[in-house]
Amino acid sequence: MTFRNRLTGRSSRTLWSAVFAVVCLTIAAGCGSSNDSSSNSSTAGSTTTGSAKGKSVILVDGAPADPFIAAYNRSFTNALKAKGVKVSVLSNNFDSAVEQQKLNQAISKRPSLIAVAVQDATAVAAPFAKAKQAGIPVVIVINPASRRAVALSSGQFLDNQANLGKFAAINLQQGLAKAGVKSGNVIAITGSASQLGVQQRLEAFRKQMAKTPGLKIVEVQDGQWDPVKTGQISSQLFAKYRGKGGIKAAYGMSDLMAVSITRSAKSAGLPVGVKSKGVIVSGSNCGPDGIKAIKAGTLYGGATQAPTTQAARAADQILKLLSGQSVPKVQLFPVQRITAANVDTLTEVCTY
Repeated sequence: MTFRNRLTGRSSRTLWSAVFAVVCLTIAAGCGSSNDSSSNSSTAGSTTTGSAKGKSVILVDGAPADPFIAAYNRSFTNALKAKGVKVSVLSNNFDSAVEQQKLNQAISKRPSLIAVAVQDATAVAAPFAKAKQAGIPVVIVINPASRRAVALSSGQFLDNQANLGKFAAINLQQGLAKAGVKSGNVIAITGSASQLGVQQRLEAFRKQMAKTPGLKIVEVQDGQWDPVKTGQISSQLFAKYRGKGGIKAAYGMSDLMAVSITRSAKSAGLPVGVKSKGVIVSGSNCGPDGIKAIKAGTLYGGATQAPTTQAARAADQILKLLSGQSVPKVQLFPVQRITAANVDTLTEVCTY
């Protein structure tokens, strides 16, 4: 029934009283109903906008001793605190069992929102359901979660993991081509294998490497984001394949891991880089050590999964949610491939 029909038969005095009441209600509501998108399944958050000031966020993530995580925590915290949001961090040291404990601890504190750098993509669904039942929104950052966990969350805001793996493969293919190598053994030393993001990178890496069938991935091992462990693994693999054609290229999922691989190669007496026609190495999560190595020619390339920019982008979406705005529920932030050709323009992004 239309507004006109509802008023049919009333006196003009009654009519103008009703119109005046509607206008007052519209003004009080701030005329914001035209932006209502809460019914859209691809968005998260309500449409009652306000301020994030005074609200609280708990970030549950990896090991604070890891430079990437430390930089992410710092940037994330600063971005939210600048808007008056209270932030605390609970670390799980990349341990999925500890992650469950920390999530339960976070829920018990009843913050305005919980942000999680997921370690176990599937196992987090249970505490996510618990948080939802308690009325606490959860958002996923850094590492992706399973479909069920995402469905239980208020948003997933992180870098495009598949492109990171693809770019690493392209770096190795391009570097080997420049070195005149068309066939040989390739190794990959990954971040924590339980993380869905690591699995997505590896899948994309394999898919891209398959385009050069002469290059064979002979080993994939879990380095758990640890450059020391990565150095040990790569040293063992260089020795293992010394009499089997050697290792022609290697992928370390973070720049710290990739640089550790180059050092192990040198310790094994192997040349490194295109100019030396040696082992070609690529990273993914960029950092100052990786940038220096790319400029020196010992690391062929990497990608811009920089913790500072990723944290700022995620914090921006969280501020919108805390303010009652609707945002796209799943957001994959763009990343760039890094090589010697563009490293100077990306040095600042990757220095933290």
